[in-house]
Amino acid sequence: MNCAIFDVDNTLIKGMSGGIFLNFLFKKRKIKLRRRLKILYYLYLFKLKRLKESKIVELGVLSYKGLKLNDLKRLGEECFEKEIKALMYIQGIDKIREHVDKGDIVLLASGSSNFIVEPIGEFLRAHNSISTRAETNNGFSWDKVLYPLCYREGKKILVENYLKQKGINLENCSFYSDDVVDIPLFNEVGHPVAVNPAKRLEVIARDKRWEIQYWNKPDIKSVKCKTRKV
Repeated sequence: MNCAIFDVDNTLIKGMSGGIFLNFLFKKRKIKLRRRLKILYYLYLFKLKRLKESKIVELGVLSYKGLKLNDLKRLGEECFEKEIKALMYIQGIDKIREHVDKGDIVLLASGSSNFIVEPIGEFLRAHNSISTRAETNNGFSWDKVLYPLCYREGKKILVENYLKQKGINLENCSFYSDDVVDIPLFNEVGHPVAVNPAKRLEVIARDKRWEIQYWNKPDIKSVKCKTRKV
């Protein structure tokens, strides 16, 4: 059995799903202004290269502290329908269908929160979604991240753990992503595919002769219906 692994941000969708979800929660008045300003400050530090990207991944998930899990699930689904669905790449949807038709397992793997990654996976009828999660406490999201993060080497570890349960080796997997942060997975899979690659990844992909694909933003009308159930 083979597996097709898909990154989400700037791969299956145009943009960063975690950031879109945080903005959505702010508009819904679920995140207070003080917390939002703190996030913007850390993003500023990141742009100045004074903060690691992994810290941004952590902070995004920890921003949900104190929110009810049921509310976050509902709001994630609403955010997907209202804001993220329109950003999905038609070629990505078609590629998933292609793998499904071949009998492959389809797995999403993203550094964004499970509350926004899971609705994307459900729409695409992926077999599973791996994402960054916070600890929970009595039905609420809490202030500790579950490690490893679904980011860089941590993403590879989480994907490997899932595949072991299915009896699948990374050599029997395809992996689609846009950024060099996913090099740990790119280097291990049998079929690496750079999608809309950032400059650094494009250089590496051409040097290693990996497949490169360019996907375009779709019309929202094109993605109203779910892919067939797998």
